[in-house]
Amino acid sequence: MAGNSADVPTVEFYNSFKPGDLRKDRTFFTQYNAGGGLVTFRPHWYKFFDASAISNLRQASLNYLVIRYSDMLLTYAEALNEINQGLTAESYLAVNQVRRRAYGLSLGQPSATVDLSGLNIQTFRDAILDERRWEFGFEDQRWFDLVRTGKLVEVLRAKGNTKIQNYHVLYPIPQRERDVNKNLTQNDGYPK
Repeated sequence: MAGNSADVPTVEFYNSFKPGDLRKDRTFFTQYNAGGGLVTFRPHWYKFFDASAISNLRQASLNYLVIRYSDMLLTYAEALNEINQGLTAESYLAVNQVRRRAYGLSLGQPSATVDLSGLNIQTFRDAILDERRWEFGFEDQRWFDLVRTGKLVEVLRAKGNTKIQNYHVLYPIPQRERDVNKNLTQNDGYPK
């Protein structure tokens, strides 16, 4: 597995999945049968691993998704929470469908052990952010979720990132754009 350190999740994220959440084993793998012998290693991303490409190089059959139904449901639940400034049965139904599928349950059957309930506006926001983290691991959505919710700096600093600054919520304006339009100024924090 040498050379794939960019494909290694943090141990904290790996351990953050609740018992029974099927997404954990579909997102990571920790062992692989290499020529008859089982090799065990720290967690690696599994979500987009195509085993058929190993024996048939350059012939992978994996399709990459543009948007997933669970993304639509979680976005809908989050939007309802913000629009209504409070929770509705519809917002709970949307997020709980994602959770039920994650735990291998019927989407239409309520579950007292898996379903979210009794949350306020802020705890629902936090629950959606957590759910998006588990659902979309290795799908390049986390950064944008943290920026959108205003939690980027807070979360990354809590994880030990001392280099993150408040201005990192914006990208720098590309120099080529500033060369074309002399009225553009650089976003705060970046070299002018």
